[in-house]
Amino acid sequence: MPCTITWLNWSAEAFARARAEDKPVLLDIGATWCHWCHVMQRTTYSDPEVVEVVEEQYIPVHVDADARPDINSRYNRGGWPTTAFLTPDGEFMGGGTYIPPAQMKRQLLDYAAFYHQNTAEIRRKVDESRKKHQDKEQGAAAIVGEGLDNTVVDQAVAEIRAHADMQRGGLGRAPKFPHPEPITLALLRYHGHRDETMLNFAGTTLDAMAAGGLRDQIGGGFHRYAIDGDWHLPHFEKLLDVNAAMLSAYAAGYRALGNASYREVAEGIMCFMEDVLSSSGPCFYSSQDADTREGDDGAYFTWTLSEVEDALPGQQAEAARAFYGMTPAGNIQSTPGRNALYQAMSHEQLAARLGGAVADAKATLAEATTALEEARSRRQPPDVDKKIITNWNCLAAEAYFDAWEAFGRAGCRSRALAIVDFLLYHAVGPEGEACHYLKDDLPRVPGLLTDQASLANACLDAYETTGSRKYLYHAQELVRIIDQTLASPSGGYFDRPATDEGHGELAIRTRSIFDNAETARALARLHMLTGEAGYLDHARLALAVMRPEFAKLGYLAAGYALAVDLLVNYPVELVTVGPPDSPQTRALHEAALKLYEPRRMVQLLDPTADADLMTKKGYATPDKPTLFMCRNAACAPPIHTPEQLQEAYEHFEADLLASATQPAA
Repeated sequence: MPCTITWLNWSAEAFARARAEDKPVLLDIGATWCHWCHVMQRTTYSDPEVVEVVEEQYIPVHVDADARPDINSRYNRGGWPTTAFLTPDGEFMGGGTYIPPAQMKRQLLDYAAFYHQNTAEIRRKVDESRKKHQDKEQGAAAIVGEGLDNTVVDQAVAEIRAHADMQRGGLGRAPKFPHPEPITLALLRYHGHRDETMLNFAGTTLDAMAAGGLRDQIGGGFHRYAIDGDWHLPHFEKLLDVNAAMLSAYAAGYRALGNASYREVAEGIMCFMEDVLSSSGPCFYSSQDADTREGDDGAYFTWTLSEVEDALPGQQAEAARAFYGMTPAGNIQSTPGRNALYQAMSHEQLAARLGGAVADAKATLAEATTALEEARSRRQPPDVDKKIITNWNCLAAEAYFDAWEAFGRAGCRSRALAIVDFLLYHAVGPEGEACHYLKDDLPRVPGLLTDQASLANACLDAYETTGSRKYLYHAQELVRIIDQTLASPSGGYFDRPATDEGHGELAIRTRSIFDNAETARALARLHMLTGEAGYLDHARLALAVMRPEFAKLGYLAAGYALAVDLLVNYPVELVTVGPPDSPQTRALHEAALKLYEPRRMVQLLDPTADADLMTKKGYATPDKPTLFMCRNAACAPPIHTPEQLQEAYEHFEADLLASATQPAA
């Protein structure tokens, strides 16, 4: 009898075997970075009695949650690992998350018996569930007439306000997740309405996350979430999508609040991404594990006092112990004596502790942190999952565009463009469908909405930055494929195409509010950039059909509210018209990109090559390079030099703010 389970991939062959042998399916959904997934493999799935039951009575199927978000979204029952007991057709019978060996053996036997004794009843319940889903789909079109307006945005802001922790930052109680989109919405709300509560929420949250153990204080970047309300104790895995979103959040925070420390945090995120997650090409790998060996629970990232004392001389060790909140007992419950580092005091308090000037305390701490980083580099690092995930790399490209605009960091813009070019060349199939990830240079899982929409928006970021029509063309092609393969008859878009993998719940094509919001954002941007009304109609429909889901999700659907805001509160258009090889044209275009306006769209139009777009959008050819700043029908006087832009914008913004805050008649 083998001591481990022989897992199969999710495939038609696996389910065909389950039907042929009349065995239920044991579905394990995990991730390479997941600590408890490793624990379950080491304990439950290596237990001889569990292995024996699985091999004799089940068809075992393993799914990587990052590789198959479509499967994960349907079968995940509260976290990772997900343990699901399915019929041979893939219908869900029951399940949970981590299950210890003795309990697992009992459940395996119980579910196998339940399947064989209740086949007809299971089929009846499945048919009922299918009927409810069909009724929901058919009824979705009726809600479109409700329309979209600022009440959606107001509701999202109210949800943030109701759940905000104004003392410790973040939303809700422990555990705490970063949630960058509510921060973005809060900053947008402040910018347009001067809502001081939202500004304080955003600043408090950015400050608290930067100071906490959620942030890797030594190596930069952010862990996935904190298990406590103070952000001190993280789950130690580090994911690309989390860090990309956090980079965008700190870039936005820096531009809105002018806090220089946010630039330092952003630089640390990019250092982590470039040092740890960089692939051989321009894209980034998907994640870094939490553990390096059996049961270490983040030992690579944590410290004992003796390890610090071995690595640092006296005053540096004292500075590190005090500033990073270290104690002999430690703060990691599973491994006493180990400390997750967080900022336990200010630099002024550290100076008082060390008995010197603040500048000296900062210098001593910087030297100590560098030495700890060098000492940590000699440890065995956690494994890196080398999948290149399309939608996560699109987030990374967007974040690098944001970083270039906020900080002017050399190479950020070129890195972002290289990511987009790489994905267009390697991750898009012959029919124009984006794949979900690349592994061993091969594209896998084509046609998911999340990848199509994310890559379309990344192309539009590249188009706004460069003015190159090739990126606009690619975005239009990706949206065309979305309409062709994923459109729902009731409005909006399904998360996946119809394929022969549609077993069990995967046979039900569902509409994700998150993916539809991302799609609507691409459609709205295409409308604004091309003047084609059809894009706007599709965007409105995609958002309208998801409005009931928004009401259930609250602040978790802040991204949906941001997409609605884009539709109902038209952005400031900053359109530069002039020969693209003219230094004056380029200077105006770059000034537009660097201008801080959270709700804006930038475009560069060549009077010769873009004559069609100029006609559709109503721009005449000026006698010299000119920047036009408009919102809806309101326009500022034409701008001819970068120096004029900021002053013109300040007058323009004041008028927009006055109209936004003026009481209704």
